[in-house]
Amino acid sequence: MAGLIRKGVSLMATREMVEAAFLASLTAMLALVGVYVLPLSVIANLVWTIPIVLCVVRNGWRYGVMSLAVATLLIGLLTNLPLALLLLLQFGGLGLWYGVAFRRMWPAWQIWLPGSVIAALSVVAAVGLGAWLSGVSLEALQGQMQAAMEASLAMYRDSGALASSGLTEAQLREQLQAMLKLLQLLLPSFILIYGSVTAASTFLLTRAVLRRLPLPVPPLAPFAEWRLPWPFIWLVIAGLAGNLAGEYWSVEWLRVIGLNLLYVAYPLIFVLGLSVLTFFFRRIEFSPVLLGLGVFLAVAFLGQFVIIFIGTIGLMDMIFDYRQRVNRDA
Repeated sequence: MAGLIRKGVSLMATREMVEAAFLASLTAMLALVGVYVLPLSVIANLVWTIPIVLCVVRNGWRYGVMSLAVATLLIGLLTNLPLALLLLLQFGGLGLWYGVAFRRMWPAWQIWLPGSVIAALSVVAAVGLGAWLSGVSLEALQGQMQAAMEASLAMYRDSGALASSGLTEAQLREQLQAMLKLLQLLLPSFILIYGSVTAASTFLLTRAVLRRLPLPVPPLAPFAEWRLPWPFIWLVIAGLAGNLAGEYWSVEWLRVIGLNLLYVAYPLIFVLGLSVLTFFFRRIEFSPVLLGLGVFLAVAFLGQFVIIFIGTIGLMDMIFDYRQRVNRDA
């Protein structure tokens, strides 16, 4: 009897090892598609860790780590080791995290929110490793950005666009310098926004694939019912307070922190506003396609006003929760 049990355990371990090896090969193949087929690189970067998630969900995190290590080795052998390490740093952590979180069936927002932070930190680590391997310093990057600005000025001047704009070269240079400085100050928020979008896209794609297999996946509310945890409102309050206090007392670092918090919060508030609009338009049986087209045209032609309006709807919903009131009164 004991021998049969040991044999069964051995066969199960063998199956898990074979499955992990197969998923490692699939992971490497998807990553190589992103490397060699540039038009598909964006999609490949979002999906190449899905086999790792599947491996963790089915067999546990140890087999997921092993599968990811083998995939990295395969990518390194077929391309080069630095590229394999960059891919590992940029997406490997997110794949393992989603595998553990999907296996434990945590709520969607508890999966996505840490995933956004992991994705952002992974970008920083990958950029740092890339700069170290290539020997490019921060000063060199700033010099390249300055050279790009001067090239843009020369193009405007040579094409005659500068004369027709009514600006002098010194005024345009001052505007571009201010824009460049703003981009540098807001770099942390841009990285976090990129991490949030990457984590959300990977989450939705991974969830769709696992459902098709089929495997149990964490529940996800319809878009019209999406909500943000109420403590998120403090992120907005902190951003506003930091920005206003920094301007009032001329404390630059406080103003920069406040701006970065607001830039991180606003895309999420905007999505929440779209969710609220979808909820109310669904109640009057408005077509989602027409709603999406209407929002696109409004943003395209009215621009900033519509973006602020939708964001304000999302912010007010966090405070007053209109949808809960409507559902209660219905």
